Amino acid sequence: MNNEICGNKNHGIYLEYSTSNVLTNNTICNNSGYAFYIDQQSSGTNITNAHVYNNTGNAVHLYNGGLPMTVYFNNLTLDNPHGNFQNYTSISMQETIAQLGTAYEFNWTTNSSSLPPERISFAQKYVIVTRTSGNDNIDTLVFNWNQNESTGYNKDSFELWKHNSSGWSITNAMLNTTADTLTIMNMSPDSTYGILQNNTTSLPNASSFNGVTTNFSQIPDLRNATNIVLETIGFGKLRWLGSGLSVSGADFDHYVLFGSGWVSVDAAYLDSTLNSSANISLYGLPYTAVPVIYANNAICSDCTVDSYIGNSLSFHVNHFTNYSTGSNSNLTIYDQYENSSVPEVTSISFYANYTNITNGANIAGATCLVDFDDGTNGTMVDTGSQYNYTKVSGFSAAGTHYWNVTCNKTGYEILSTTDDIIVTSLNITGNGTSLYQANITNYINLQRFVYNSSGNETTEGGNISGANIYTEQLTDRWAAFFGNITGSIILTDKNGANNVYEWGWTPTTGGAVCTSTNSSVTDLTLYPASGDDIDTAWGFAPLESDSGRNTFYQTGCDLTIGTTMINNVSYADTGQPGGFITCSLKTQINVTKPDMFFCTDITQNGTFWNGQTGDFELMVPTTFGNNVYETYYFYVNLN
Repeated sequence: MNNEICGNKNHGIYLEYSTSNVLTNNTICNNSGYAFYIDQQSSGTNITNAHVYNNTGNAVHLYNGGLPMTVYFNNLTLDNPHGNFQNYTSISMQETIAQLGTAYEFNWTTNSSSLPPERISFAQKYVIVTRTSGNDNIDTLVFNWNQNESTGYNKDSFELWKHNSSGWSITNAMLNTTADTLTIMNMSPDSTYGILQNNTTSLPNASSFNGVTTNFSQIPDLRNATNIVLETIGFGKLRWLGSGLSVSGADFDHYVLFGSGWVSVDAAYLDSTLNSSANISLYGLPYTAVPVIYANNAICSDCTVDSYIGNSLSFHVNHFTNYSTGSNSNLTIYDQYENSSVPEVTSISFYANYTNITNGANIAGATCLVDFDDGTNGTMVDTGSQYNYTKVSGFSAAGTHYWNVTCNKTGYEILSTTDDIIVTSLNITGNGTSLYQANITNYINLQRFVYNSSGNETTEGGNISGANIYTEQLTDRWAAFFGNITGSIILTDKNGANNVYEWGWTPTTGGAVCTSTNSSVTDLTLYPASGDDIDTAWGFAPLESDSGRNTFYQTGCDLTIGTTMINNVSYADTGQPGGFITCSLKTQINVTKPDMFFCTDITQNGTFWNGQTGDFELMVPTTFGNNVYETYYFYVNLN
C-alpha cells in the first residue's frame, strides 16, 4: 500500500497462486515488464487507486491458467508515458475469468485515425484492451472521470466508441452523468476504446412559442448559445441568462410549458446547461399586491422578485422546476358555533384570520369588514392574533344565513370569503313558573385550595435540562354551593305569622333549588340558557379553558319547577359521577347577570363532590379576579 514501484527490471507487481490481495494507492512506472502481471489462480485481487505509466509491457496482464479467477479494479489510472495526468484514462472493472487459458491486457494509448463524423475526443482518453488468448468476454468495464475534467465539454453527449481493423463503431455503453461514468457490459475486447462527444446539432422544437422567442436558425453554434428566450404571448416569457447553453435538439414544445400564472420546465429532459439561472415573466396575474412565488407547490426560498408592474411578475431563478404564483395573504373565517347551530336572536361571535402567507403571522392594522345576509354589517376588531366581531342580537329568523368578510391592508392582497351559519327556531314563549325566596343558615366558606408543591431542579452554567411540569390551578371564574333544605308549604297571611294550614315537606318529596344574582323574583318566564350566555353575562372569553362554553357544554337537563317542565337545558355535571348537575336558565333572550338562574333538583341524600351526602349542590359563575365577590340569592319551589 502507498508504494512507488518504478524502475524494476521485470514486472512492477507480479502475482501467481496468490489469492485475496488488496493493492491500494500504488504508483507503478518505468518497469521493464508489465505494471501488474496477475497470473493463474490469483483470484480475489483488488486494485484500488493505482497510477500506472511508461512500463515496457502493458499496464495490466490478466491470465487464468487454472480455476476461475475474479479480479477487481477501482479507479485504475492509465497515464501517458510522462505520468503527468494528461490524456489519461481511469477505469474500474469487476471480472471473473471463467475459461481456462483466457488472458487480457490493458494499456494507455493514443489515436491517430480520423474520428467518426461530428465527434470529438474527450480529453484524448484512449485505452487499448486486447484478448491475447481464449474467448471469454469481460463482464463489466467502467470508464470514469471527475467533474473538473468535463469542464468545457457536454458530458450529456458522451459516448464510448471502439476502433479496430473494421474502423470506428459505437458501443452500447450506458452513460451516467451523475456518477460521471460510461459502463460497458459483456465486452468483447481487441479494440482501442475512447470517450467521444457527439457534436451533432439540430434545431430545437419550439413551434408552440411566439413573441420575442429566439430565432434558433440564426444561432451559429446550437451547443454554445447565449440569452435564449422562449415566450408565449398572454402567459409569460423565459430568458436564460448565461452563455454556453446547449439547445441542439431540445424539445421545448414538450418540456417548457406556460399556463395562467405558472411555468413548468422539465429539466431532466433538457441539456444540463439549461438547468441554470434565468429570468421568468408571468403575464396577466390577478393580484393587486406582489404575489408569492411557489416552486413545486412550496414557497420558493431562492426566487428573487425583480418587479411587479401591470399585473406582470418578473423574477429570477437559479434552477428549473414548476414555478407558480399565489396571493401573499390568506383569509379563513369561522364563527363560535362552527359545525353546530345557534338559536334565533342569540349573540354570535365571528372570527377572521387574515395572515401573511409566508409565515402565518396575523396581518396587523388591516380593515376587515363583515357583511350579513340580513342587511347588517360591521368592522371587525384586530385583537393582535385575529379579527373578531360580535353580532349581539344574532339573527331574527331561522334558517341558513350567509356572511362575508373582506380584508384589506396596503402591501397585501385584498381577500374576501363567505361562510354560513345555521340558525334554529327559538321558543320565544318561554316556560312560565314560580320561584320562592329562601333563607340561608349555617353558611360557611371552606378553606381555599392552594397548590403548594413546587418542584425544583439544580443546574449549573452550560447545562441544558429537560423536565415535565404538572400543576393544578384554582379557578377564579366559578364557585359552588352545597347543603340541605328544610321547609314547609303553608296557607298564611301577608306576614306569614298566622298560618291557616301547614303541610309538612321533606326532601324526599323533591323540588327545585335555584340561585341567581337577581335579588327578587316570584313569577317568571325561563328559557334554556347556554354556556355562551354565561360568557356573555360575565364577560368570559369563550376560548378560555374554564369558560361557560367549556363548562356548560352538555345538553339534556330536564328540570321540573313546580308544574312546569323545562327540557333540553345545558348543564354542568358536578362532583361525583351520577351525583348532582347544575342546569342553566335565563329570563331574557339577550342576557345580563340578573337574567341568569342556576338550578338543580332537590335530592335527599344525594352524593356531594366529596363523597358526603345532602340535598343540593350547585356551581355558579363569578366575576373573574382575586378578591372580587359575587352575591347570589337562593330560591326554591317545593313539590
